Amino acid sequence: MLTARFADPAFAKFGGTYYLYRTGPQFSVTHSTNPFGGYSAPAPAMRRLPAWVGRRPDGSRHTWGPDVFSVRGPQGRPLYVMYFSAYYRGTRKHPWGANCIGIATSHNPAGNFVATRRRICANSPKYEAIDPTMYRAPGGARYLVYKRHEPRSDLSQIRAMQMGSRFGMRPLPRGLHRTLAASDRSTMEATSLINHSGRVWLFVSRGNWKNCSYATETWSARSIKRGRFTRFGWLMTSASTGLCGRGSATVLQDGAVTRVAFAAWNRHSRPRIRNAWIGMVRWNPAQPVAAPSAAPG
Repeated sequence: MLTARFADPAFAKFGGTYYLYRTGPQFSVTHSTNPFGGYSAPAPAMRRLPAWVGRRPDGSRHTWGPDVFSVRGPQGRPLYVMYFSAYYRGTRKHPWGANCIGIATSHNPAGNFVATRRRICANSPKYEAIDPTMYRAPGGARYLVYKRHEPRSDLSQIRAMQMGSRFGMRPLPRGLHRTLAASDRSTMEATSLINHSGRVWLFVSRGNWKNCSYATETWSARSIKRGRFTRFGWLMTSASTGLCGRGSATVLQDGAVTRVAFAAWNRHSRPRIRNAWIGMVRWNPAQPVAAPSAAPG
């Protein structure tokens, strides 16, 4: 089992190897050829943060929620792109003081990610942009999907921004930018999207990650570009599993199998540590249902 804290696990498969990336100062990564076990010791994925990342008044940098995907880079070599959240301090002349989204690249999914200067912020300092993920539509278009939030209210929006299709590293001029789902009653965050049965499935975390209310909810639409996302129901809750904080899920379509990685802790365990867990998703008949889970060993 991953005894170290492993919050907000991003889940990816490159070649025949599975990778998990976590929230934290260096976005540590672990990998295995078996999705349910044999994972390496977590190691830094990014050793140096970009210069735009600053410290909040409490001293934290808010390095959260990485997501990693692959593209074909120069000379046909695989290039791995990481989206991540961090605190942008702004400048003395133009103070900002909000969480924004950064981009880093590497030719090795197991580390050596180097951040670019690019950052993507909400359109006002009072809003934060966090929990980024990349969604690639069946036609090849790429979208940055993220949470836009005003910390002083309960309004959460899941937004999609169209990116350049080749690398997914630059917003597309005049590209699509729309709200997929929103809530003014409780947190909606930690997005993951896949295509299944001719539909786009959106997975979001709801509730408070610090207690057992945190759970994963499903929404679906015919298309990310024009479709209206409607709520289908819960994928995972603490009541049905005995695990607390069952959220921050990343859903991975692995051939004909749908897998999910998420952070949770056993409600009977002390001390409380958010480990990464791996599970399966069944489709019953076209709605996702979580199957029993295992902690990576």
